[in-house]
Order: sequence, then C-alpha cells, then structure tokens
Amino acid sequence: MTEEGIEEMRNRVKQYAKEKGFVLNVDEKQLSAVLRGLARN
Repeated sequence: MTEEGIEEMRNRVKQYAKEKGFVLNVDEKQLSAVLRGLARN
C-alpha cells in the first residue's frame, strides 16, 4: 500500500473512531505502525 493509501486509511479510521466513540493511540508513530501492519495483511 502506498503512503497515500495509508493516509486515506488513517483518515477513515479516525473518522470511524470519532463516530463510534473510540480512542485511537495518540502516538502517531505507533498508529502508523499498526496501519502499515494491517495494510500488509
């Protein structure tokens, strides 16, 4: 997945979390690692 794709996924995940009342990891580096891992699988 490209960096653009990961950024798009990040935006969708943040919006979803906001709608559902979830709290994402505030550490952007950790969040990026999780998103990259999900994109690989």
